[in-house]
Parts: sequence; C-alpha cells; structure tokens
Amino acid sequence: MGVAFVLISMSMVSNIVREKEDGLKNQMRISGMSLPAFWLGHYVSDCIFNAIPSIVIIILISVWDISAPKGWVIITIHIFVNPIFLYFISTFYERSVTVRNHTIFIYLLSSIIFPVVVFILTISEIIGGAEDPSTL
Repeated sequence: MGVAFVLISMSMVSNIVREKEDGLKNQMRISGMSLPAFWLGHYVSDCIFNAIPSIVIIILISVWDISAPKGWVIITIHIFVNPIFLYFISTFYERSVTVRNHTIFIYLLSSIIFPVVVFILTISEIIGGAEDPSTL
C-alpha cells in the first residue's frame, strides 16, 4: 500500500512546501484568509484526494476476497492520518524538491521494511509454534 500512495503523498507534501517557497501562504494571510481556514482547506482537500484510491483499494480487497481482517479500518484511518503526517514532515523542509525525494524514500522504505518484518515474524511464529518456549 505504501507504493500505491507514494505519488499522492509526494504531491501533497510538495504542494505545501512549494507554497512556503513562493510565499503563497503569506499572500493569502495578507488578503484576509485566516490560518485555520488555510489548514482546514488543505486538510479537507487532501483527505478527499486520499479517499479516492483508498476506496478503490477497499473495493478491490472485497472483490478479490483478499484475507485482510479489518484492513478497511486501517485504510480508512490512513485517509485522515496521512495528511497530518505530511504536514508534520513539511515543517522540516524549505525546498519542494528535497521534501519530494525524502517522501518517496520514506514511503518506499516503509513499504519494503514493514512487509519483510511481518514475514519474518510470521515465519518465526510458524517455526517457533511447534515448541513451547516455557518448556525450554
């Protein structure tokens, strides 16, 4: 799932940092926009932007009958949490190119490492399940 969302996340965080680079947020504030309205507008649009592929993934999980107990819950939570994570990341960067590259790295690294860790834990549970550790 991390690979699927890397382009969406990259564009969202890149837009925020680009607005910081160009001073658009300051121009909007001078024009009378409040800071909460600015961030709420970004949050709502980013949640909608995240919801489209998330809904497609949830539908495909059910159509292909993939065993993902409560997977739809994790994907639904991702819709609302991912923008907040990206806003947090955007505070550390001044250039949109840099944040874009680091976002790709973070998402691809996590989409490679987490499945490997789950696989290793599953294998160790299968192998270790034959013996009761308390009897050793």
